[in-house]
Amino acid sequence: MKSFLSILFCFYLLNHAVFAYDSSVRVGRYIEVAPVPSDSQRNPLKSVVQFKLPTRIKKVGEAINYVSSESGYKLLNKPSSVSARYYLMNAPLPIVFRNIKPIRLDALLKALAGNSWILVVDHVHRLFDFELKPKISKYY
Repeated sequence: MKSFLSILFCFYLLNHAVFAYDSSVRVGRYIEVAPVPSDSQRNPLKSVVQFKLPTRIKKVGEAINYVSSESGYKLLNKPSSVSARYYLMNAPLPIVFRNIKPIRLDALLKALAGNSWILVVDHVHRLFDFELKPKISKYY
């Protein structure tokens, strides 16, 4: 009987020692999850978003600021009085962007800017900007 109790105690200790290093957390009776951040928590620009833009938003720049406002990232504020970026930010917002279906935020920002632009991201300062593609920048 004594040896049976000692074996049972060893199994108990072994079982708890194994689960002490387990990387999952029980969140329900039958559900365990890993306590690691999701992809969208690691990089908020990769989160899936869905928007219905208010009618007060008329320009592409306003839409970019609106959709990125909750992400923690901001559009780099740099003077652009007579540049191609100025024309991008003040371009009228196409009607197809009024009701935005589920899409990754970085893909939405690229779509709002258009095919002539490259999305440049500074993850350290949580800023983003748009640069003209090299083939197009030579004309501006």
